[in-house]
Amino acid sequence: MLQLNAERAVPVAEGSYRWRGELRLWDNEALVGWYRSTDAAVRSKGTLYLALHQHGTYAWGRWVGMSYDSPVVTAGVPSPAPRTKPTRS
Repeated sequence: MLQLNAERAVPVAEGSYRWRGELRLWDNEALVGWYRSTDAAVRSKGTLYLALHQHGTYAWGRWVGMSYDSPVVTAGVPSPAPRTKPTRS
């Protein structure tokens, strides 16, 4: 389990907020997690699902949550494949 803690984020008045969350690795193929605001005035919270490449070189997935703008927001979480591929000589 990976615990995430953004307690050092800039204040809400400056455009950010403090949050915490967790990610867990399942069967060496998926990271599943959550986050939530720790600032009382911010209702942001959500979930993450990231599928891992079979060699662990990159991941991609989806984020779904609640924000100031809407009770349900979602976006893709891209992580492109490596730019260079190994070559044989």
